[in-house]
Amino acid sequence: MRRLVCGLLLWGALVAYAQPNAPELVDQQPVSGRIDNSTPRATYSFVGSKGEAVRLTLALTQGNLDPVLTVFEEGGRLVASQDDSSSATLVLTLTLETDTRYLVVVGRFGYALGTTSGGYTLTFERVGVVSQQGSTLRYDVPVIDVISNTQPQVYYTFRAQTGDLLTIYMERNSGTLDPYVMVLDSDRFLIASNDDAEGENTRNARIDNLLIERDGVYIIVATRYGQAAGDSAGSFVLTISTSPFSGLGNSARAPATIQYNQTVENTLNSVNYERFYRFSGKQDDVITVTLDQRSGRFDAYLVLADSQLVPLIEDDDSGGGRNARIDRFRLPSDGTYHIIAMRFGGATGDGEGGYRLTLQYNGTAYANVPQDIPRLLYGTTVNDYISDEDPSSLYAFWGRQGDVITVTMTQLDGNLDPVLELLDSQRRRLLRDDDSGGGKNAAIERYVLPYTGVYYLNAKRYDGSLGNPNTSGSFRLVLAQVGRQP
Repeated sequence: MRRLVCGLLLWGALVAYAQPNAPELVDQQPVSGRIDNSTPRATYSFVGSKGEAVRLTLALTQGNLDPVLTVFEEGGRLVASQDDSSSATLVLTLTLETDTRYLVVVGRFGYALGTTSGGYTLTFERVGVVSQQGSTLRYDVPVIDVISNTQPQVYYTFRAQTGDLLTIYMERNSGTLDPYVMVLDSDRFLIASNDDAEGENTRNARIDNLLIERDGVYIIVATRYGQAAGDSAGSFVLTISTSPFSGLGNSARAPATIQYNQTVENTLNSVNYERFYRFSGKQDDVITVTLDQRSGRFDAYLVLADSQLVPLIEDDDSGGGRNARIDRFRLPSDGTYHIIAMRFGGATGDGEGGYRLTLQYNGTAYANVPQDIPRLLYGTTVNDYISDEDPSSLYAFWGRQGDVITVTMTQLDGNLDPVLELLDSQRRRLLRDDDSGGGKNAAIERYVLPYTGVYYLNAKRYDGSLGNPNTSGSFRLVLAQVGRQP
């Protein structure tokens, strides 16, 4: 069988040499074709230079084609061949040895004697040139070198900025090489490494989405499995490239920093349809965030999230028109918070343009509340006591306009006759209830808060003239948000 294959390849070489007017391949522009009984092979050409690395990718698109991909120098010398891939794609990477025209033959096993057929796309890429040890790498400019027993590792440097998201790919080009790649920071500490790229049926090494956390010069060590003690050898192609979401603010992993009372401007489009920012806040800080469209046309959307990027509040059009606004939001704890400025629908949305994002500090939520008045949160349960010496208990909480709340005051012991009052920020009464909670218990049910700010709950006892005004005993107070209205 091997002799038959070799004979067929030689035959392919003669056929290729006989087609000097083969169509020219253009870098990174796929061409399509079909192999069948009437066309058992197709020939293409490109001009190459000594030391240049090129990659040919043959992807099957239809049928049961058993493909063969072969490269010849124009004079007819066989350069390389690829057959029997375990997937529907053949990939052939080679370093050219001569300045000449090269011929690429796409065929099927057996060529004219074969029986398989189907469609394909062929992509030609110029992937780099041979480099020297210690070279400075540039993004998206591949280099080629060799790993051997006398040179078991090669060092390269590159300069990166905070927020860069990088992919580093070390691909075997020839020989038995089992690539292994490492990245060191400017202090020579290892920050990433890889032996076998995940999801690939190869031994190529790949580091995906490496986040650069500070500006500086970094080192790539291209080596082999086992490094100096390893036994594989061969040439490789090394490429360092940036993600489309590279750069501060372009991904959740590398948010840009924004400060209180700062305004920043940027753009949203089909690639960067959301931008990420982070800031530090303290419990009970009150903030307002606005996202205004400045150019183009898109529907602004805002998300305020905690340190784990769990959304706390979102807004679409509260800023008027298509602008977004999160107004007077109270931060629940000390820590880091995130703002996501995006277009409505995110990746599936439409429109693009410039925006202005402002983070405004509005002070602290309880600045005007005396320190001895307890603060409550939604979901809080409090046990307290009413007596002649302490006939009422006052509590403060922060609410947003449109919050729907329910408050209950339930007797636990004694002869207490509970009464519950909801007061505004000036301690003026908004609601009062005596017995809506069943029996002598008090309840304020499904009340819609009229503004964003401080409210008070006054838990007390009945003090009228139709019953005992001097009851006492313990009680349970529960504050809950049960809904929200726009």
